[in-house]
Amino acid sequence: MNTAVKNVVIAGGGSIAWIAASALRRTLKSNGVEVTVVDSPEAGAPAARWTLPSQRGAHAQIALNEADFMRQAEATYRLGSEIRAWQTPNGGFLIAHGDIGAPIDVTPFYKYLLSRAMQGNAENPEMYSVVAGAARMGRFARPMGAGNDLSASFTYGYHLDERAYVMMLRAQAEKFGVRVVPGRIAAVDRREDGDIESLTLDDGQAVTGDLFLDCTGATGELISRLDDAPRLDWAHWLPCDRRLTAFMPPSAEPAALTRILASDAGWLFQAPLARANFVGHVYSSAHLTDEGALQVLLRIAGQLGTPPEITRFNSGRRAKFWLRNCIALGGSAVQIEPLAGADLHLAQLGLATLLELYPLDRRGGGEAQEFNRVVGEYADSLRDFTVAHYRLSKRPGAFWDTARTAEPPETLAVKLDLYGAGGRIDIRDHEVFEEGEWVWLLMGSGLMPRALEWQIARAVSGLKSQQASELRDYVARLVTSMPRHIDFLHRVRSTPANAPGANA
Repeated sequence: MNTAVKNVVIAGGGSIAWIAASALRRTLKSNGVEVTVVDSPEAGAPAARWTLPSQRGAHAQIALNEADFMRQAEATYRLGSEIRAWQTPNGGFLIAHGDIGAPIDVTPFYKYLLSRAMQGNAENPEMYSVVAGAARMGRFARPMGAGNDLSASFTYGYHLDERAYVMMLRAQAEKFGVRVVPGRIAAVDRREDGDIESLTLDDGQAVTGDLFLDCTGATGELISRLDDAPRLDWAHWLPCDRRLTAFMPPSAEPAALTRILASDAGWLFQAPLARANFVGHVYSSAHLTDEGALQVLLRIAGQLGTPPEITRFNSGRRAKFWLRNCIALGGSAVQIEPLAGADLHLAQLGLATLLELYPLDRRGGGEAQEFNRVVGEYADSLRDFTVAHYRLSKRPGAFWDTARTAEPPETLAVKLDLYGAGGRIDIRDHEVFEEGEWVWLLMGSGLMPRALEWQIARAVSGLKSQQASELRDYVARLVTSMPRHIDFLHRVRSTPANAPGANA
């Protein structure tokens, strides 16, 4: 590829900045592209994260060994989220990283469960899911086999310590030849045509570039200097604007599961790490004070192991992510509560789109326009998935009434209407979540369609109850054959980096 954009400068010191640096350098090195990271603080970065399964692909792209990662980032595996008290005080459901059952020819098995439920014979979809059974029983194994094998019907993400992860990612970027310049950004210097020419650091050093990536987080240190357009505000759909977090001692038997519990003004979470539990309370400051939020967390979690930290955020996104020769990724582009655990995933979708549309000149032209369209659709789909949690809740209270009764985004309204009419889940191009995750959310929330499309109803009518029973038994046998999650963790963490299976 012959390109005039030879010098990429990335501002920010969080995981998104380092992943972007390694991916760009490794992909474009043969084209003579140099990458520099101005290692400056990322505003609003969490102390720990939970991720979607796409993080496995991100690690493969930058040649990150899984055994090394699990050790150094204090990571555990993640098979999904448990959502509790969203509908009833004692009720809960999973959003798992895997299929429900096995297809009936080409018809998804969950359609059979919908048909049964509509006839008054509702069954728990978890009984037909390997990933759900493993998550509930504290088991874990990597997927095996291929095609429609149930042993290959799931995948996994991670819980990780962000600070340890950043150290590992920085070292990996330096291996690829990424130049690192530490320092805070004192000024953004612009050319006569308005493009960014260089970043002046607090020590007076100037870092020049052709293309600049803003990974500085919520402050948007670079993009905010170029963009005077109003943000697209999501607060009327997503009123949470505070995140209070801390660490606690580790669990003796950590589940491969993020636990999420509804509260009167938001939700609490527990994400197990290898040597700690990351806990927190995401809430609306209009419905609860910071001190009140801390008291709720203490009542549920008990004594905290570290002083609590409060992060403020405003749900929404920029109208344009690529402006002139600057591209916003991560919190610089989109701010949203971490309910879906998709912050890294969304940034990586932006990075993948940039690699597809890498510009021939620093402003990008048509590439920038297409990038803004595609990444905007990804961001809006993440908004819709998050809003759907609240839209479908039945929990009483002022906060929940506010979130639930807001007129939904049109794209979400269309999706829910289509599902309600015939059980179809419409997944369009450039969506963050696939059909499977929507199935778990819609069925877990108790939303049932009024009917099934006729061809679907005909396809599932041929499945006998005995076949379903045999499927449940097979799922149970697969789950009980898996090792305990804690035992699998110990084995992986003790695996040498160059051993077979260390990066499976």
